[in-house]
Amino acid sequence: MPIASFGSKVFTVSQNKVFTFDEFSRTSSLNIEEQEVDGQKPSTYIKGSNLDDITLVVPLFKQKNLNVRAVIDEWITIKNQAQPQTLIIGNNPMGQNKFLLTSVTISEAVIDGNGNFLKAKLELQFKEFIRYGHKEEKVGTTKSSKVMKKRANPNAISSKTRAKLEQFEQGLFRG
Repeated sequence: MPIASFGSKVFTVSQNKVFTFDEFSRTSSLNIEEQEVDGQKPSTYIKGSNLDDITLVVPLFKQKNLNVRAVIDEWITIKNQAQPQTLIIGNNPMGQNKFLLTSVTISEAVIDGNGNFLKAKLELQFKEFIRYGHKEEKVGTTKSSKVMKKRANPNAISSKTRAKLEQFEQGLFRG
């Protein structure tokens, strides 16, 4: 019986293989903004819910039917595919939305003289996924956009031209 699953990866315990997690954490928070009020405590503007974060820590050790390095590589491949999946713990999905595997961290690795992983600690970080977004271009931040704005402004003059103009005006009004 599966303990948990994410896409095709199943956490399970059997006579042939132990593949489960020993730490679970979930963060669910609000996105707020504190707005200053003169002489008083700030007001709280509630923008909405943040995306939930879930972390699973998976102890891996070499077994007859479990190659530690292969498991690590499989999870990195899943992360690189960037495909949201349903995260199920027990028989219930975690929340109403899918999750995206955003980080795979390997620590406490023990490697033998042949380069084989004997054991490792695998930390998997998931972020709740609602919908695909799109890249937003920031207006006026690139050098070319600044040049274009300058060219588009017919009243824009260089600092050298401005200095010459000021000298000319001072000469006119002095004499």
